[in-house]
Amino acid sequence: MRRRSRVVLAALAAALALSSCQTVRYKSHLPAGGPTHEQWAHFYAWGLAGSKDVDLDEVCPNGAHAWRNRWTFTNVLISFVTFGIYVPRTIEIECAGPSTEAR
Repeated sequence: MRRRSRVVLAALAAALALSSCQTVRYKSHLPAGGPTHEQWAHFYAWGLAGSKDVDLDEVCPNGAHAWRNRWTFTNVLISFVTFGIYVPRTIEIECAGPSTEAR
């Protein structure tokens, strides 16, 4: 029994060590300063199934300054607890702020 608990502990440690946070970022030429929106994208089977489309024109009528798609600690924890059956990702969108040009 003691050997088995060591193997389980080693497997858990390896799973945590091999999991990592990942971020994909994009910034546009539009000025910053607008509202920020956050939502989750839902994936399954270790991220192999599922997709998420975000309509940036609907979220940010004046355009998006930046967006990022990342795997946060909470996302990793949920993925770990569900053994990869459910793998959420966090999407953050920063809308463009007011233009600095004189009108």
